Amino acid sequence: MANTNELTLNINKIHTTKLGIGRIKQNLGLETDEVVEWCKQKIMQADEIMKKGKNWYVYSADSVMTINANSFTIITAHKIAVKEITASGFSLAEMEDAYNFILSMIQKAEKTQEKPTAARRLKALRTAASLITAEMKK
Repeated sequence: MANTNELTLNINKIHTTKLGIGRIKQNLGLETDEVVEWCKQKIMQADEIMKKGKNWYVYSADSVMTINANSFTIITAHKIAVKEITASGFSLAEMEDAYNFILSMIQKAEKTQEKPTAARRLKALRTAASLITAEMKK
């Protein structure tokens, strides 16, 4: 069960509009017509609930829901990529970002090979890229 907070304490106030129901069903691929009840269950079983500004964000393993903090109206919900944590403690998305950054650095370092430190930098960057690739394949 989710931590007790203003949102969970006001679970009975949660609602949405007809357009909201359609948007949520489409975004999440839901078959049920009881969208609000489905959302309430997700809220109570959420992995994380946080308030940012005027909205609550409810995170589950595969989705995020946005709820207005004043009116308790479900604004939208959508699928998110599953955040798989690797053995190193980083998500695959974080590893991919680091890998892409390293590839960019390798390309830049290759252009400056005439400098004495470029060879060491390239070796270190290629090693890091190789380690990230191996970790992502696990």
